[in-house]
Amino acid sequence: IGLQEQAVLKTTCTVAALLGAAWAYSTHRRLLTGLGLGTALLLQGNAALAVLAVLVCQGLQGPGRLRRWAPLVCGLALILVPVLVRNRVVGGEWVVTTSQAGTNLYGGNSVHNPWGTPRGFPWVRGIPAYEADDWTREAERRTGRALGATEVSGFWLAEAWREASWGRLGRKAR
Repeated sequence: IGLQEQAVLKTTCTVAALLGAAWAYSTHRRLLTGLGLGTALLLQGNAALAVLAVLVCQGLQGPGRLRRWAPLVCGLALILVPVLVRNRVVGGEWVVTTSQAGTNLYGGNSVHNPWGTPRGFPWVRGIPAYEADDWTREAERRTGRALGATEVSGFWLAEAWREASWGRLGRKAR
């Protein structure tokens, strides 16, 4: 069995982190809640919705008391701040988790992908190690200038928005 067959899927780890955070939240263990949410957020950017939901639930419990908010925020910070600093040092940009949100949104919602199913694009080699560079190269070709990681994500986010089609979104919802 090759290494690829033995790998644990990122989604499995994300679900485990979110379940752990949900358990911790339900038992009032706010530090563990923050750690679980931060871990899930590092694994998949769309876990930001779970972070937002928990923060809203916290806020609905009445005026913020430091003793309720601090452990949750500390748990998030313990996970996210080292990554934020590392990304600044290595990549030169303040990026909390990933700078590929735009490419992911475009990949699932562009006119080249009417059903929102995984598929390749002519400018992206099908090898994960090269995907970020391929998306960057295409964005730079289209804009005619060099782009940083967050600029590349912003470019593809704008492209996804520009190409948005309610009809296509309706087909995907069925």
